[in-house]
Parts: sequence; structure tokens; C-alpha cells
Amino acid sequence: MSANKDEEQRVVKEPISRSFLACILLGLIVLGCCNFVLLKILYTAYGDEYAFFVNQGVNLLYIIYGGIAVYPRWIWTKDITPEMVAFPHRIYFCMALLDALGTFFTAMGSSFTPGPLQPLLNQTLIPFTMLFSAIFIRTRYGLLEFVGAGLILCGAAVSTIPNFVNNDNTGATRWYSIVIYFCSNIPMACSAVYKEKNFNDVLLDVWFLTQWVSIYQFAISFLFMPMLLVPGFGSEHGTTWAEMGDSMSRGVQCFLQLDGSYTILKDGSHESCSSQGTFWLLTGYTLTNICFNTLGLYLTKVGSAVLNSLAYALLVPGATLAFCLPYLGKYQESIQWETGVGLLIVMVGFGIYQHFTASVEGTAGPPPGTLGSDAMEPTPEGLERLIKDYDELSPRMSQPSFQERVIGMGKPHRTSFANSFASGTSLSPTAAETEMEPLIVDSASTGGSTIVANAPPSYGSFSAQDAPGASK
Repeated sequence: MSANKDEEQRVVKEPISRSFLACILLGLIVLGCCNFVLLKILYTAYGDEYAFFVNQGVNLLYIIYGGIAVYPRWIWTKDITPEMVAFPHRIYFCMALLDALGTFFTAMGSSFTPGPLQPLLNQTLIPFTMLFSAIFIRTRYGLLEFVGAGLILCGAAVSTIPNFVNNDNTGATRWYSIVIYFCSNIPMACSAVYKEKNFNDVLLDVWFLTQWVSIYQFAISFLFMPMLLVPGFGSEHGTTWAEMGDSMSRGVQCFLQLDGSYTILKDGSHESCSSQGTFWLLTGYTLTNICFNTLGLYLTKVGSAVLNSLAYALLVPGATLAFCLPYLGKYQESIQWETGVGLLIVMVGFGIYQHFTASVEGTAGPPPGTLGSDAMEPTPEGLERLIKDYDELSPRMSQPSFQERVIGMGKPHRTSFANSFASGTSLSPTAAETEMEPLIVDSASTGGSTIVANAPPSYGSFSAQDAPGASK
């Protein structure tokens, strides 16, 4: 044990009260509904002509907001460690590439994808994440998990039926925009799997990680501009190279709400940017998105698995129904019966997926001949295999990051984010958390107990009793 044992021990704090947890849960649901509604309003107000500008505006504002959170701590505190600074940037770049593709497809499809449909389409991230996890990191899933994922896909498909079958003469919905928005989940799922694969042995400060990914994402997104030439990306008939530069220039003017700036509405009419409140929409949405992600990570740390599942169960229907509230004014949308049926199927699918996932993670025991099995042979070969199997079975911590679509989804956003907001520390595990406990096994060959490995502590669900005080 080191000489600084007292400094390395975990500080025991009072458990968080149920009323405070209820406030966090309520705040998360309200922020989540505002986040998804504002996303739709933002792209509708700016129109498809400025969709790419808005996408880059969000990326740039993330850099600005993130810089405020990162650079003072980097300069004047020890929260950003030399190990974090030395972390290879190629991983940031790959994450940024995948995230940039996801947000680009979201931007291109959001304006003409019905608002109540978007939260349901977001849930298809679960089956996509399962697919890519099975392909790239050999994750195994049970039958009921596949059933749950299949129901989520079916629910999303049912909710889109009227938009593909009926002709929308108002131009408010375009079927290919729905397809583009749906496809945004593919790179986002790849990003989640890539993060899980590449952050097994290191934890970075969530703001430090987000800052670098945002910088690369902003730069990479410009490489997608040639896709705006394709009809449906940015405009119904495509955008010429000359129009791209002009669109970005007028997008800046619209953001600043300068005199003479305007947006083109879905019916083809013009409306001034100042009357649309474009400046406040872009800055307000980005800030809301950051707060939603931050609170989501905090709830993941201090809340139980049941509480996080409850947040998801309330957030999805809440965000879907929020679009029909009268306070939205001209942005209010109606919900068709197919959307209600699709929502029900999605929630049933998630319930099956989440319940079976929790059962497997909480009760699965070691297979015969591995750690904890009576069939383990007390031989040197058996002990060597035990150490190997222990490393494979031990839970690993996952790198926290901002991704609002996975909040409450279980595996993609599980409580391995426990250290995201350790007060006064970086996101690297504290000494008390990383201290290795000796693994003791009975060895017939030695006639007694032998230390054969150092076992990391189990990172399970954080309950209210386990949680530290309510500070970031």
C-alpha cells in the first residue's frame, strides 16, 4: 500500500435523497423533451437550405462551450492529466468521423421528418449497436434481446407507414428525408461500438474528449459538402458549388438576424430570420443538448438501473407526444394512430431487451471450467486458465461521452459511466477504485491458499446509497 493511502481512499459522502433523485429524473425528462423538440424546430426554422450551416453551427458552438469547460481546468488544475494529453488523436479522429456522419444525416433529414417520428427512429440505434457489436467485438446476445431489438425495428417501421403510403401535398414530409434520418443511426451505432472497443484501458475527462472530437468533427464535416450536390441532401433538387458558398454566407447572416436575412419555409414563402429567432434557436438548442447529456451522465452515475430505465420509459413517449402540445404554435404537429401503435411496440421491445439484458448481467454465472466453477482443476495449467478467464469475465469501465440517443438504453449507456462526474477529480478511476484486491484460490499443489491474480473491483449499478454527493 502506498504512503499516500489516506489520500487515495474514497471519500464517503451522504447518500442522495429520493427527492433529489426525483428532481434529477424530472429534469432529465423535461430537458430531453425540449432537446428533441428544439432539434426539429431548429432545422424547420432554418429550412433545408441552411441545414448544413446549422450542422456546422452546432459543431462550432460545442467547441466554444466545451472550451469554456476544458481550458481553464487544463491550465489551472490537474484534472487534465499528462496521460490524457498524450492519448492518440487517431482515436479522436475516427470517433469524429463517425459522429460527423451521424449528425450530417440527422441535419439532412430532420427538417422534413415528422417530429413525433424522430424519437421512435432514434431507438433503432439499439439493434444497430447490437449488430455492429456482434460483428466487430464479438458480443453475444440472447434470444430475447434479439426479440426486443426486432420489436423496436418493427415499431419504427409501423410508425413510418403513413408517410410512405399517403401523398403529402403540403410538402411538410418527404419520404427520403425519413430514410436519411433513419440512416443517421448507423454511424452513431458504429461510433458507440468503436468507443467500447478502444477505451477499455483508459478513461478520459468527458469534456476533454468531447472537445477534441468536436474540433475534428467540425473540420471533417466540410468534407461532406460534395454530398449536397445530390438531390435530397440540403435541397430537393441538389445544391450547386456556387450555391453552397452563398448558402453558408447567408446562413451566417440569418444566424446573426441581420436585416434582409430570411429563411424559406416549407410552403415556399419567405420569413425574416429575426421573427424566427434563429440566433436563440441555434445557441439555445446546443446549450440544451449539452445540459441534457450532462444530466443524463449524472443520473447514470447516481441512479440505479431501474431509475435509468424509468427515465427512458418516460422520455420516449414524452418526447413523441410533446410535438402535439399547443404551446408549439406553428410548429405543433399531429400524431397519427400508426405513430401511437409504433410507440407501443417500441416500448414493449425495449422492455424485453432491457429486462433480459439486466437479467443476464446480474445473474449469469461462470461457465464450467472457468472462474468460480467447481470443475476447475487445481493444477498450474488450471490456475493459468483461471487468470485468463478472469480477465475476460471481469467487467470493464466504458469511456463516457455525449450521445443523447443512448440515454437510459442499458448497454450503450450503462452505469460504467460511474466516474464521469467524480467531484474534484479527473475521469481516470480513483486510487480507491483501481486498487486491486487479491484473488484467492485453493491450490492442492501448494496445500493452502495462493494469490494467483489481482482482481479489479466489480463495477455494478450505482444505487442511491452508493452515490456521492450532488456535485459535478
